[in-house]
Amino acid sequence: MSTNYTEHYNLCQWEPADKVLREDFNADNAKLDAALAAQKTAIDAAQASADAAFRPSYHPIAVGGYYGNGAANRDINLGFRPRAVLVLESSMAMQEGAYQYSAMVVEGLNYAYGNPVTISDAGFKVYSSKSQLTNQSGLKYFYIAIR
Repeated sequence: MSTNYTEHYNLCQWEPADKVLREDFNADNAKLDAALAAQKTAIDAAQASADAAFRPSYHPIAVGGYYGNGAANRDINLGFRPRAVLVLESSMAMQEGAYQYSAMVVEGLNYAYGNPVTISDAGFKVYSSKSQLTNQSGLKYFYIAIR
């Protein structure tokens, strides 16, 4: 049986006169195994925390598209309430006069005549009328929504 023990893990430290027992070795191995397992758990948790901090749990921007169906209004479901939405009709996005088929809305503010896009709790709503051209039948639209 050991007379002395290590400071941190209380492992056996035998003196020349101590009787060495198999049970002491087994006990020390069990202590080492537990300490190494705890260290691995702590390292894994720290790595997971670092990974989560590096990678946001949600994407701050959603992009997508839809084809206009000509309905008076239509919900585009994003699964969250955006702070801002930009909608552009695909063939007009880079041409002069594209403002007729595009709209931008920011929570609480509207940057287009006639409210062609409005924010909702689950996404945004687009419209099709004489002055609201964000759901015209047969046209393809792209959007960017910011959380």
